Amino acid sequence: MITSIDLSKLRNSEFLQFMTDYLGVVNLNNTTTLQVKQQYANLQAIVKTIEALFKVDTSNALSNELQTLDARRDAAINGISALINGYTYHYDATIKAHATALSNHLAIFGIGIAKNNYQSETTILRNIINDWDTQPKLTAAITALSLTAWKKELEAANNAFATKYITRTQELGAANPDS
Repeated sequence: MITSIDLSKLRNSEFLQFMTDYLGVVNLNNTTTLQVKQQYANLQAIVKTIEALFKVDTSNALSNELQTLDARRDAAINGISALINGYTYHYDATIKAHATALSNHLAIFGIGIAKNNYQSETTILRNIINDWDTQPKLTAAITALSLTAWKKELEAANNAFATKYITRTQELGAANPDS
């Protein structure tokens, strides 16, 4: 049985749920009989005010665009990965070596890059593209395997996603300046 609770240690959502449950229990036990009708009404008003401050509107119009842009970059990285994997079986030793170099590089970032959360995937893809642009061995491999157009598509899709994500984050942050 819980005999006390440190409200200051609760997260916003936990605090709101606790207060809602508390108000529900008090209401079930009849506020008039308990002689707390006025205190109940005061607390209920405060809880409604707090709830309004911390509720976030999740129906942002940019969310659908984000999903579309995420699918675009997922398709690009998955397509590149599939092509690289296919080239690792190539009959030409040079092509196979380039593919192996790129495959080993992608392995550093783990399997299923497209399954990471939005922010993590954005950073991973940015790092991959940066490495492909700055490391001569990887740049040569991209060129040798004719993956330049794929790389440009991946970069464009990731940049478009990152820009849209920042826009949505700013809109959500500005939605309720009181919070």
